[in-house]
Amino acid sequence: MQRLTRALLSFLALVLSAIGIAGLLAGLGVLGSSASRFTLLPAAGVQLWQQAGVAAEAATAAAGVLLAVLGALLLWARLRPAGPKFDDLRISGAQGDMPSRRGLTVASSSTITNGAQHDLERLPAVLGARVHLAGRPEQWDMAVRLDVRPDVDLAQLQRGFTIAVQRLAQTTGTSPQQVDVTLRLRGRPAQHRVS
Repeated sequence: MQRLTRALLSFLALVLSAIGIAGLLAGLGVLGSSASRFTLLPAAGVQLWQQAGVAAEAATAAAGVLLAVLGALLLWARLRPAGPKFDDLRISGAQGDMPSRRGLTVASSSTITNGAQHDLERLPAVLGARVHLAGRPEQWDMAVRLDVRPDVDLAQLQRGFTIAVQRLAQTTGTSPQQVDVTLRLRGRPAQHRVS
């Protein structure tokens, strides 16, 4: 559903931008005399348009700019990533009592996110998982959507989820500041026969 909504809003943004640009061009007179053969207004509206003169063209240009800007903002809002991104995890080799160890290990944010997602997908009754991590590795938040079977054992799911988050915290070196979990029931419920 989110993909459909995103696609519809993106389409609406493109249409608004196109109408806005056409209005701007019409208001500036760029479309020329060939466009004057096509009327979108009834005869009374055309008369009012002609009586208004330059003011009508300026109003059309301003409305075109406004629609184009609104369309561009809507398109930008639909196509940009949702929320802040999780920074790459950087681990220096010189830690603790071992100054001779040198180097730097970098785990990309997508690798950490994908690892957490795959870890959660291995839990019993989980059919799919989406994980979004935001912030810096030393102070981060976690948003999770789990698609689960209708017959899920919530206590078992909670235990498995807690263990998975603890593994992720061990990887990053800190626990998440906030964890937001959404459960969606997927699949058909088990058929129960009543005799």
